[in-house]
Amino acid sequence: MNGSYRGSYILIERVAPDTDVPRIPYKALDSNVGVSGADTPGYIMEWDFRKGADKNVTVGSRGYVGLKDPENDYDKAGVNTGLGINQAQVDYINGYLDDCDAKLFGSNFKDDDAGWKSCIDLPSAVDYYIGMELMKPVDGNMWASVYMWKPKGGKLQMGPLWDFDLAAGSANRAGGTVNSTGWYLRNVVSTTAKQSTKTWFNRLNEDSDFTNAVKDRWKVVSEDALKSSDTFLGTQSGLISSSASENFKKWSVTEKLSTVQVVKGGWGKEVTYLRDWLKARIAWMNSKLD
Repeated sequence: MNGSYRGSYILIERVAPDTDVPRIPYKALDSNVGVSGADTPGYIMEWDFRKGADKNVTVGSRGYVGLKDPENDYDKAGVNTGLGINQAQVDYINGYLDDCDAKLFGSNFKDDDAGWKSCIDLPSAVDYYIGMELMKPVDGNMWASVYMWKPKGGKLQMGPLWDFDLAAGSANRAGGTVNSTGWYLRNVVSTTAKQSTKTWFNRLNEDSDFTNAVKDRWKVVSEDALKSSDTFLGTQSGLISSSASENFKKWSVTEKLSTVQVVKGGWGKEVTYLRDWLKARIAWMNSKLD
């Protein structure tokens, strides 16, 4: 950049509603003027202990959820116009989340009509759980960067998956995040990287409908995951090897941004560690979900 080498960077897409992005299939929130509550085209939310959104709500005793969209509307001077999210929208989605939490932790939580399945989409919860459990991202235990979205008139959907900088054994945090074995989301674990002692995914795993759906879905995705993930990592590491070599001439390969980071001390060692960790993780989950 401007004649100076700045290292290797990754470009990412922010989680936001878009008519051209099929994984969040509801119309973009071009205007919320005159729209309130259940009439809102859709909501995007994030479990986030930092309360980093314009509007944040508490969900039962489980923790904080930030409303990512709709949000406040600001003019070019940074002044809130008042045309963004309104109190009726906040109250509606807060009530919906509280109701889901109450149903999930209620005595009839397994019931199809009175329990959690009446407000949380089962397939999306299963897919989200498998992805998070497989990769063990530190934040993924309902702490932060755990996204959900709700379309108008539909159930709460889990996802999209997000935030894997401290995942796949790259961070040595409580709860066994560095290990390729052991559950991270399924069971109650002792770690500060969650907002409550017992999380939504702890409770979901007490319902055989959920655990059986996880097993069925794992059988579909695991074989392909084992083959395609390692092939992908091999291809990508080769693709960026020259860039990585230059990157580590500028930045130390042993530098840590956090004391919990697992650093192997070489580009090749990092690639091998990731590939071996993921193979072992898939094999362990195979042994438990067979």
